[in-house]
Amino acid sequence: MKKNLLFDRVRGYLALNSKVFRVMRLTFYLSLLTIFQAIAGNSYSQNTRLSFKLNDVKVKDVLNVIEEKSEFYFLFNSKLVLC
Repeated sequence: MKKNLLFDRVRGYLALNSKVFRVMRLTFYLSLLTIFQAIAGNSYSQNTRLSFKLNDVKVKDVLNVIEEKSEFYFLFNSKLVLC
């Protein structure tokens, strides 16, 4: 049996290219992830500070106070939150 040297070269070239493309794709995705993390760090919701002095208040009332004093809105199931 003769080995086909041309076929071995092509197969080796394709294997090398697939590794290179895999590394390039991984690098691209990691770069995008880094960029999105940097953008998310400077968003409005991350920098907003709220302070309230509330004692013995239900969770539903706290969420309502936050909605009134800020631009945040909450969606929740009232059956699951203590009223």
